[in-house]
Amino acid sequence: MFLFNDKWAPGPFKSGAYSYYFYSKLPNPSQGQAHPVSPPGPRMRVALRVAAAVVGGYVWTASWVALLAALLPAVGVARSEAVVLAAMLGYVIYLLVLLWAFSVRSLARLVVVLLGGTALACALVALMRWGV
Repeated sequence: MFLFNDKWAPGPFKSGAYSYYFYSKLPNPSQGQAHPVSPPGPRMRVALRVAAAVVGGYVWTASWVALLAALLPAVGVARSEAVVLAAMLGYVIYLLVLLWAFSVRSLARLVVVLLGGTALACALVALMRWGV
């Protein structure tokens, strides 16, 4: 039997005992029942923060290391030394990003900053590579 068939549940815009029964069984948040789309629990928030910190921090760091490796030769550092220096600084940068990811209050702010910083660094690397 199909739940939303006209025979069993006429729907929200039609009257009938079945539709009243169906809609009266939805959870009511004012009575302490869980909402159908409830916010993530504390374990899920921690898991999301860890995922954003590890994956987002890695991508953010990689994009800024690429930008640093492209900028250092422009100021007179040999290209090979610039790449090695940027790679070594990448470890420190990644550590700082991971620490900051767990100190920021809002998960949304963390994600926005990581995405925005990655997009900015990638755009600057692309502009330098194309010579614009």
